[in-house]
Amino acid sequence: MPTNENSTGVFYLPHHAEKKEHHGKTNWRIVFDPSSSEGNSPSLNDVLEMGPNLLPEVLANLLHFRGHPVPIIGDIQQTFLQLSLDQKDRDLTRFLWTPKTIKATTTPQMRWLTYRFTCLPFSLTCSPFLLSVTERELATMCTERYPNFMDDFVAGAEDGKGAISIYYEIGALMKTIKLPMAKWATSCEELKEIWKAECQGIQRMMQALGVDWNKESDMLSVDPTDILDKTAQGPATKRQLLQTNARFYDPLGLFSPVSAIAKILF
Repeated sequence: MPTNENSTGVFYLPHHAEKKEHHGKTNWRIVFDPSSSEGNSPSLNDVLEMGPNLLPEVLANLLHFRGHPVPIIGDIQQTFLQLSLDQKDRDLTRFLWTPKTIKATTTPQMRWLTYRFTCLPFSLTCSPFLLSVTERELATMCTERYPNFMDDFVAGAEDGKGAISIYYEIGALMKTIKLPMAKWATSCEELKEIWKAECQGIQRMMQALGVDWNKESDMLSVDPTDILDKTAQGPATKRQLLQTNARFYDPLGLFSPVSAIAKILF
């Protein structure tokens, strides 16, 4: 959305492309950096309030997730972009873009287009709080009607019937404020049949709060290639050893006998 250059209270977000490889798949995304600054001027994140941390504990959620015979997870589609920015704040999220094609007749002014966010960007320091407080308000409003709602949806049921009930409850709840759910996953065969009828894609491997989860075998795992591939590319140094160990994400401590080797080596 083009904007007026004469307005005050303006900040331009730098951005770059980021490549991420996982399980043999390569994804590209645009990363905006509101923490960048020039000289002694503050960045956009420097002048924003972070707000209290309302996110649930990862360890508690994973224990809850594994404490039921039938686990089920879901994710809000394009989470932060579902929340609108106030009109007066949008000029603080401007960014420059180049047209898809540049012709010989394109003027210098047209080689750079100015856009701005109308929805909440992911990278603002206040974004996690604004999302969490929105979900909590929704949960408070609808507690009696939808008792199965959780802030960060990782849940479980005692049987297939319970998992199906959770799926329909959460979907109906999130539709009340137009937050579509996506990336559903479960080990429940009855629920998978419903998703097939709804033409939803079903993947064998998913992530539950950052931990790889095989839905077919219902097991948590760590992919060693994600950790070790970059290690083999460079010389063996203490810095590289620390970087390798930092990529070992294991909040439950299930793989401590393996990750402890890197700590002992260091």
